[in-house]
Amino acid sequence: MNMTFINFIQKYMQLGLFTLCISLFFISCGGNSEPKKPSPNSDSSLAKPNNISIEQISALIESEPENSQLYYERALAFYEYGDLSAALNDFDKTISLEPDFASAYHDRGICKLELDMPDKALLDFNEAIKLDDQYHEAYFNRALAYDALGNQKAALADLDEAIRINPEFGDAYYNRAVYQLNTNREKACSDFKKAEELGIAEAGLTMREYCK
Repeated sequence: MNMTFINFIQKYMQLGLFTLCISLFFISCGGNSEPKKPSPNSDSSLAKPNNISIEQISALIESEPENSQLYYERALAFYEYGDLSAALNDFDKTISLEPDFASAYHDRGICKLELDMPDKALLDFNEAIKLDDQYHEAYFNRALAYDALGNQKAALADLDEAIRINPEFGDAYYNRAVYQLNTNREKACSDFKKAEELGIAEAGLTMREYCK
């Protein structure tokens, strides 16, 4: 069964037009006049593993080698410790045991983004969305994969969809605003304002700088 996401943390790497960054670094949009994106909020990434060590999870796996949830938990733990290769292996195992595990596809896609494999990440986000067409985090992260592949039109469409599904998704408003800053300043400023209202502090600073 898919685990409920708790305490999401966004972790990114540098890709394409957006600069996707890890932990407390920033996301920015290309060009000299573009604003910086704040540290991503908790709505669009990997769940933290439960408070259990990799060794403990491995011991449980020895006794329950067909338990997909245990491999998923260990994948999250490996990811948290920065071992992306091991995390990918466990996400692969999770999916082999439970092919309809949408969160495992989504989280494996995030690992692949960090490993600079946006084309492969895109396939995983596609699968997560196929399994759950209301998975707003998957649309948000697929937008980042599309952007890295140079398809800004598709990226913007996915941000629109993420917002349609979850109108309280502050980061999606912020990213959409960044996309439209040079083409539709009025709409961009409206999105910055909404993002600020939803708790994205950087959005207010950006709005005051670019929406005078």
